[in-house]
Amino acid sequence: MALVGLFCTTVSSIVTFILTRRKYNTEVDSQQIENMEKSFDAYKKMMEETLDAQKRLMETTVSGLNNKIDTLEKENAFLRQQVDSLRTQMIQFLGVKFNAKN
Repeated sequence: MALVGLFCTTVSSIVTFILTRRKYNTEVDSQQIENMEKSFDAYKKMMEETLDAQKRLMETTVSGLNNKIDTLEKENAFLRQQVDSLRTQMIQFLGVKFNAKN
C-alpha cells in the first residue's frame, strides 16, 4: 500500500511538474511577446517623432530658402534696372561726345 501511495505521489509530482513547466514556459513566451510589442511601439513612436521633426526642419529650411530666393530676385531686378539705367546714360553721354566732335 505504501508503495502505491509513493507511486501515486511520484506520478502526481511528475505530472504537476510537467504542467507547471508548460504553464511557466507559456507565461515566459507571453511576456517576451508583450515586451517585443512594447519595444516595437516605442520604436514606432520614436520614428514618428523623428520624421515629424525632420519634416518641420525641412519646411523651415525650404521656407528660409524661398525667402532668400525672393530677396535675391528683387535685388537682381533692381541691379538690372541700374545696369539698364547706366547703359542708357553711357549711350547718351557717348552720343553727345560723338556729336560734339563732329
